[in-house]
Amino acid sequence: MKDFLKKYIPRHVKFRELLPQTPSQPEENLDFNRYKLSAKKRIWLQFVSISHWVCLAGFAVSVFLVNGMGFNPEDWAVPYSDKVFDPLEMLKMLCVSGLIGYGTNYIAIQMLFRPVHKRPVWGQGLIPAQRQIIIFTLSRGMHKHVLNEELIIHNLEKAKFPARLAAMIIDSGEGVVRDEELKKEVKYWIVEGIRDYFSKTHVQNEILATIDEKLDVHLEGGLKKLLVSTYRKYNAKDYESLVKKFIQEIPEITGSVMDKFGAEKTDEIVDYLHTQKGELTHLITVSIADILTSIDITGLLRKQMEHFDDSKLEKMVREATNEQLKYIQYLGTLLGLLGGLIIWEPVFMLIVYSVILATLFILDKILYQRQNPSHGK
Repeated sequence: MKDFLKKYIPRHVKFRELLPQTPSQPEENLDFNRYKLSAKKRIWLQFVSISHWVCLAGFAVSVFLVNGMGFNPEDWAVPYSDKVFDPLEMLKMLCVSGLIGYGTNYIAIQMLFRPVHKRPVWGQGLIPAQRQIIIFTLSRGMHKHVLNEELIIHNLEKAKFPARLAAMIIDSGEGVVRDEELKKEVKYWIVEGIRDYFSKTHVQNEILATIDEKLDVHLEGGLKKLLVSTYRKYNAKDYESLVKKFIQEIPEITGSVMDKFGAEKTDEIVDYLHTQKGELTHLITVSIADILTSIDITGLLRKQMEHFDDSKLEKMVREATNEQLKYIQYLGTLLGLLGGLIIWEPVFMLIVYSVILATLFILDKILYQRQNPSHGK
């Protein structure tokens, strides 16, 4: 049977035609870091990644020159406006602001994941502490927006899956009906099976007894019953031999009937199959909808994610957002430096920042309208 199925299923059942084929992707492109930063942002990331070290070095230099080398800050002071510009003091202030910006972002990101286990003083990281809520929210969100029944059915219908499946079933049925080699093998199995069954003595005796019983029932009396009864009584061996000979001919009779039926009904069966394509497509669509409705997709997703331990969940989040988190972390240094300039000269720097932001806003709006003319109408 296994060899029979391996021989005929691939011949008539074309599973590859159910859905459009998509090119396979290299193994290295299937990890979480498939979607990385653009080339420009990666260059910028490399630049800002050393910003906190620059600030640390600048802070050390400013402190070392003043305290270690005995430099007098007043010797570096430069009068401007009604104030005195002290470059070492300004360097220290900017570097401290940059380090604070970097440090606060670094701590905030680490607090997402650490501590893994709740501590008496430090508490617990956001993701470990809210693990069950995150899993429930993600599973419900994925079910609602990604794996909901309507969306799955819509995409299956968009890919014409029910129609393709119906066509595959009909084409497979037509192929089976018209496959002479297959019909010969099936006929051989059926005929041999019947021959083997009817060759058994107890089966022949049961059939003989059944025939006698039916004759007695249908021949209710009269001359016919008298003649049959007399023949059975005085020619028992001939009667039994005649019946058993007929039984032995049943397999050949069955084979002949199958050949005749196949020759006469093949086109009729094929035509009938094709008339049922629409009904079969509808039945497949309804069946898929019933199956999806009966499955608790949210529960399955939640149970699957509950198997993730805290380290695996953290690894997934970090791998998915690693470079973006680093970008935010290092960007804190630059934001700290900009904040330090405001501390150094509040009014002037606020004006400068306002002009820069207004210019960038106007420039962005002009460029966006040029790239998307329809959105500007």
